[in-house]
Amino acid sequence: MNTAIWRAGLVALLMVGGSAHAVDDPVPPDTDLQALPEGARLMAVRDIVIDNNGDGKHDTYAVDLGNGWFSELREEPFRVRKGTVYRIRKVSEDGALYLRPIGYTLPNSGDNPGDAQVTFKNTKHARNAKKTVRDLNNVIAGNLKIVFDDPLSGMDPAIAQDILLAKIMASIKDGKYSEALPSFERLEKLKSDLPESFFFHYIQALDKGGKKQEARARAVAYLKKHGKAGQYYDQVVELMSR
Repeated sequence: MNTAIWRAGLVALLMVGGSAHAVDDPVPPDTDLQALPEGARLMAVRDIVIDNNGDGKHDTYAVDLGNGWFSELREEPFRVRKGTVYRIRKVSEDGALYLRPIGYTLPNSGDNPGDAQVTFKNTKHARNAKKTVRDLNNVIAGNLKIVFDDPLSGMDPAIAQDILLAKIMASIKDGKYSEALPSFERLEKLKSDLPESFFFHYIQALDKGGKKQEARARAVAYLKKHGKAGQYYDQVVELMSR
């Protein structure tokens, strides 16, 4: 089979199947917590220090994040590193998340090793009707976020590039520039040879996605690199003049 045709077919399949989300793509805020999509994960967006705030009778270490307690069955205080990802096992009616860590194993502790788990539970004053991802985001903002798993991990970089480009173009076509930004960032990290148009559209997406300062910084870099010979010189100059 022709390789280009095979790649195009795979890209189309992944896009239609909703599998082209990168690990930094947020789950849509209107998503019902009781109907989270396959691949939804909870990710730490900063380092979180977990200390012994329990009752002293169990090896559960926890931290009050302000609007909720994040706890994990451990034998000693520890730090949840930024970027740590958890699988969401279930969400209770009051919005508590029951989690499983990805990439490490929980220690067996106490009489019921099967009960070893990670949880995020809202504090009493924040427990009212957590129905959607948006409701929960209001509680965990700055500490944790609900994102998609990463189906592109380990994939042929050429195919990953095609998928990310398809995501970018679909978002731009729909005028959803901010939604395209994670894919721009991810694509740039692949360190592939990218056309000049990629950098122009990245600047445009940053500008229209509300990140004006970053757009200007990239516009300056574009003009320094390409000067008046740049294919998008006029458009970038116009953006800088606003």
